Amino acid sequence: MQTSRIVTLAAFLSLVIITVLVYAQSEESVTSPPLSEDTEICIECHINYSPGIIEDWRNSRHARMTPEQAMNLPENQRRFSAESVPDELKSVAVGCYECHGLNPQDHTDNFEHAGVPINVIVSPGDCKICHPTEVDQFTGSKKAHALDNLRENPVFHSLVETTTGLREFNNDMMHRLPASDSTKQETCYSCHGTEVRVDWMKEVYTDVGEMKLPVFSNWPNQGVGRINPDGTRGACTACHPRHSFSIEIARKPHTCSQCHLEPDVPAWNVYNESKHGNIYNSKHDEWQWDQVPWELGKHFSAPTCSVCHNSMVVTSEGRTIAERTHDFGERLWVRIFGLIYSHPQPKSGKTYEIKNKDGLPLPVTFDGEFASEFLLDEEEQTKRQREMENICKSCHGSTWVTAHFGKMYKTIAETDLMIKTSTELMQKAWDAKLADNSNPFDESIEHKWMRQWLFYTNSIRYASAMTGAPDYTSFKNGWWNLNSNLQDMFASISEGTGNAETFPELVEKSTSISMPVEEGKLEGFASIDISQLNDEEKNYLGLEEGARPVLNKAKADIVILEFMNVYCPSCQMQAPIFNQLFSAIQNDSELVNRIKIIGVGVGNNQNEVDDFKEKRNVPYPIMPDPDFSTYKALANSIRTPYTVTLRRNINGNLVAVEAHVGLIRSYESYLGEIKRVLEYKDEIVQQEQDRIKSQDFVEYTEFKLTGKALYNKVKEVFVSITKDEGIIVEKESVPTQDENKVYQTISDNKRYYIVVANKESVCDICHAIQFIYAFDEKGKVIAFEPIHLTKYGNKVWSEEDVQKMRNNVIGRSILQPFDFDAKTDAVTSATITSAVIFQILSEGRDIYHFITK
Repeated sequence: MQTSRIVTLAAFLSLVIITVLVYAQSEESVTSPPLSEDTEICIECHINYSPGIIEDWRNSRHARMTPEQAMNLPENQRRFSAESVPDELKSVAVGCYECHGLNPQDHTDNFEHAGVPINVIVSPGDCKICHPTEVDQFTGSKKAHALDNLRENPVFHSLVETTTGLREFNNDMMHRLPASDSTKQETCYSCHGTEVRVDWMKEVYTDVGEMKLPVFSNWPNQGVGRINPDGTRGACTACHPRHSFSIEIARKPHTCSQCHLEPDVPAWNVYNESKHGNIYNSKHDEWQWDQVPWELGKHFSAPTCSVCHNSMVVTSEGRTIAERTHDFGERLWVRIFGLIYSHPQPKSGKTYEIKNKDGLPLPVTFDGEFASEFLLDEEEQTKRQREMENICKSCHGSTWVTAHFGKMYKTIAETDLMIKTSTELMQKAWDAKLADNSNPFDESIEHKWMRQWLFYTNSIRYASAMTGAPDYTSFKNGWWNLNSNLQDMFASISEGTGNAETFPELVEKSTSISMPVEEGKLEGFASIDISQLNDEEKNYLGLEEGARPVLNKAKADIVILEFMNVYCPSCQMQAPIFNQLFSAIQNDSELVNRIKIIGVGVGNNQNEVDDFKEKRNVPYPIMPDPDFSTYKALANSIRTPYTVTLRRNINGNLVAVEAHVGLIRSYESYLGEIKRVLEYKDEIVQQEQDRIKSQDFVEYTEFKLTGKALYNKVKEVFVSITKDEGIIVEKESVPTQDENKVYQTISDNKRYYIVVANKESVCDICHAIQFIYAFDEKGKVIAFEPIHLTKYGNKVWSEEDVQKMRNNVIGRSILQPFDFDAKTDAVTSATITSAVIFQILSEGRDIYHFITK
């Protein structure tokens, strides 16, 4: 028995030894590929002089796999995008010489080292041999141009010089001196990168003999926009540090925290405080950071910077949630970094090429107008947002994601308003000569202004975007600082001008204005015809089959009626807020059967409403009102968004008890108001009904030519076309919703037609449109003449604006659709007006057929 046990034990030990040897041989074949002769020479020497570098490299994937092996991996496991590499690189480890010996003809930092030509700096141009896709993606990004985006932009260059420059005090004056290269190298340029130059070669004596080495300017540096001695841009080592080049290190948030820190870019600080950061800090030791593909839920369980911005992320079934990219702005659609306002992401990484209308190299003017030709259009923004939402929806429900982004958009809008207030104050200081705007960054009040958009709004926006860091929206460079600093700015100006009056922008305002409903229209809400809603929408409202399709039949104690227009910016901003409102009601068992929401698309047809609902993820019914009939019958031509709270009275009919014009900024406060209305007794309902009826209206005045003045304008246009004063005939009434007038004249036996186009405005920031366009008997547009066209800020179109529209429309046929492309057809700051003009011209085909039949 004893002998048997010994034999059995010996056999087991033999099996273990054989298994270990086989495994060791297998690992050796994977982890220790052959080295090139030149790399072996490097290691033989540097193991003594720089052993840390050698050991770091030995732990790297470069040391454990050849390019040939990397290319043979399955597509979604590859970390290597080249389809082929030079023969001499295929079957050896990626060692010292394989990186430092590439492209010597391009490198001014190349020198002879132990008989071998070596480059000091390994650049993206060298990494591109094996990683071409990654390098190409990075090369077009903002990060690759980070250095020039500072130094080639005179505004940012001035900011850098002013922030990092020296100061001297003499002759009772403060004097500013230029910033030194070394200071810039370890401040702004430490992250943005330097331009590394080889100044000369010098001889040095070392333990291994005499060498001739390059002498550099602006080195060492690993900034993302570094310009290398071979002319390439970027430093892969900014994220993948030498010499392990670890994907694990690159993926961890600590790497991003090298640069993305408070106060100006507080991404790391916000993330560290957020719920996602809380999970990361608790669980990251259990995560598998080096896996490719990176599987959600298995390899990691919460988003990091790399998950959201650049890593390839897959599900457990292998479905790709997000593709890998090394353009870290590729998934971003809105730029929340204040310059000075938020704005769409730039189209090009070379942001120093941007010029706004004021001639400044900034994406937005000081009064908030976008440099649109340099920024993403709405379609691309929507596409990118959807890609980011897909990542969020991998862990969160649709309603959560919709509510999150709705909150973020609201935060962006509100902080932009605070920036506008501070900028108006700053402009007042410049106008009053309290500061000199030749350098907008060097005086005390200018420093306060900078804090508004460079520190405080960034903190609030980052915290909103990354959710769950309330200190950074509140007291840690948040709303407290934003308001306190604004008051300090005002105090400084008041003291300087001797004007200590109360600053009107700081007077507390209601988020909405209570508006009246006209006598005789209070009961009209109950009879709104909702027959055009589909079955699902009718079911939501609780309409019984066969019941008369009017709003009064809805099974609800309260109906929230939202008059909106799909082109109205405030309505677009309100959409995510009302999505949150809808979600809160649906998720409350006490409210879900008592409160319903329905929208009315004022001036919009069914296709426009459907498109709006799809793009904005609107879950509640919106009824088209293309001919304004519902709006005019009930809403008194008050501007959109216009929201009416309907409550059942003692007779069981829906009547208006509350009304708001303009953007409702908080679904929470509005829901609280609705709950209060829900508890009204019958007598209170009557009182509120009477209160609304007794209030005064806000009057809106629109400019419009009529009568003799309009006829003279038409005659003027005809004369410019025909060169004579022929007889002008007003055509019979044309059946269009906007009451267009059509005139005809004959010259040289040719007929010409003029349409006076009127478009009512319903939007709270837009204005009525009136213009003239003319076409000949073949339908070709031959004239465009404005009567009343305005743009953002209620500014009248300039002659340059009008000429652009003329160029866009004259010569085209009225018989063909006028498809609107905002990128090419929009007049700056008048995108909505431009789109409406194109819509009116598209309707010209029907006018043509009517008057020529």
